[in-house]
Amino acid sequence: FDWLGAGLIAVALVLLLLAVTNGGHRVEWASPVIAIAFVLSGILLAGFIWRERNCAAPMLHMALFANPTFSLGALAAFIAFLSTSSIFLLLPFYLQEVLLYPPHTAGLILISSAACMAIMGPIAGRLTDQYGWKRLTVLGAGISAMGMLLLTRISSESGVMLVGIALVCHGLGGGMFHTANHTSVMASTESSRYGVA
Repeated sequence: FDWLGAGLIAVALVLLLLAVTNGGHRVEWASPVIAIAFVLSGILLAGFIWRERNCAAPMLHMALFANPTFSLGALAAFIAFLSTSSIFLLLPFYLQEVLLYPPHTAGLILISSAACMAIMGPIAGRLTDQYGWKRLTVLGAGISAMGMLLLTRISSESGVMLVGIALVCHGLGGGMFHTANHTSVMASTESSRYGVA
């Protein structure tokens, strides 16, 4: 096990999270403490990358990122993860504090996205086998983005119908996107590195 690499990335991420969490809240963004945390995090991240490139048994095989399909697929999955996180972080507050739904009802509304993703995943798998991953990745991302765009239209006067339609679009698009995108990432990787990928 690459203990040095694990230590470098762990400390880098802790420093980054501490800087982002405390910057502008407990400490000013221009504070030397925040600047030092960002700089040290960057140095440790660079050290982690150097270590992983030169280690006999790296935690993360950096050679995987030399393949553009792998790199772009991983980046797209990361961006999709961020968009989904924002939805499920903010919508419970909107449903409970603005639309005044009780927590169990808000939870049931939010499940619609995950249910649609679970339904679309196997269907998208078959479609990906038949038509390839490129079209389905773009189509899924487009449908998911349409759901996100609908969520930008909600206000205190919006009903739950708009939220429901947006979540269904996001779930169906996400199920299609993730299935096709993961297929592209795994297809660009040697079978011996599937676990790392």
